[in-house]
Amino acid sequence: MSGSDEAVMADGIELLDAARPVLAVGEPAIAAEQTPAVWQMALWGGLGSFLAILLIQLLARQIHLPLLLAPFGASCVLLFLASQAEFSQPRNLILGYGIGTATGFAAIWLFPGQWWTVALAVGLTIALMRLSHSVHPPAGAQPIVIVLTMPGWKLLLPALLLGVGLLLVTAWGFHRIVRHEVWPLRWL
Repeated sequence: MSGSDEAVMADGIELLDAARPVLAVGEPAIAAEQTPAVWQMALWGGLGSFLAILLIQLLARQIHLPLLLAPFGASCVLLFLASQAEFSQPRNLILGYGIGTATGFAAIWLFPGQWWTVALAVGLTIALMRLSHSVHPPAGAQPIVIVLTMPGWKLLLPALLLGVGLLLVTAWGFHRIVRHEVWPLRWL
């Protein structure tokens, strides 16, 4: 693992660990002391995620298209609870979903009906995200959605473009306007 990989992983782990209460061995999680910082992070993460998914659903109702993809929920976890991590930056979100989508469609086109197609698509997606420095973990699930549902480009492309676009806009506005934080750390 290179130094940059360790820094990326450390950033994500550090941010998530900062909100996790420390439990004694054998102590039930329910008895954990909830500090104000933990409650504040939970509130902001929940509110940001609520707004992002709500906006996607509102647009879907207006244009009468299903826009909500299951991996978007996991993207909200990263965008609103680990926003400073490398895998939560716009480049990773956009390229990660683009790679996952392209790999999923390529796999069902090249190997239709094969039981191992989904495994190949996920493996290739993860490898390509790593090679392009655009790892966004929820996007690793995108080929699963595509291979198992085979939605077709005409249905999936609007959902992908509008959904990812709304996730980005919501995260940007939420962090800048509501939280008064700098996000993203960089666009590209």
